Amino acid sequence: IGLSCVILPSVRVGRDAMIGAGSVVTRDVPAGHLVYGRPARVVRRLSAAEIERYRRAIPGLATEEGA
Repeated sequence: IGLSCVILPSVRVGRDAMIGAGSVVTRDVPAGHLVYGRPARVVRRLSAAEIERYRRAIPGLATEEGA
């Protein structure tokens, strides 16, 4: 979740989703997708390789198995 995002109440963010900085999320975000904008829109699905690369870059996520 990028800096200065606004996620409205009752909005669900799926696992491994990415939200761009400054986005205003008004709808549910599907798992494994990139969203950004005001209002946030789904831009594309993230590949398995991208998700793995980002998980390794964030301490504590790479070791999270099955959670």
